[in-house]
Amino acid sequence: MARSGIRYEEVQEAAETLLGRGLNPTIQRVRELLGTGSNTTISEHLKHWQQQLAESPKAVL
Repeated sequence: MARSGIRYEEVQEAAETLLGRGLNPTIQRVRELLGTGSNTTISEHLKHWQQQLAESPKAVL
């Protein structure tokens, strides 16, 4: 039976967790936190997450 890949939401949550810890969310760190996932899939999801982050409105203080 084929295994299902990791979902975008899992990578997003891991990346935000790493940021909360003051760490840059790299492919390796996300993979270590999740305990699974291919570098290619994590990379694709991280790129999407970074694009979403860049496009989100910034709060004005």
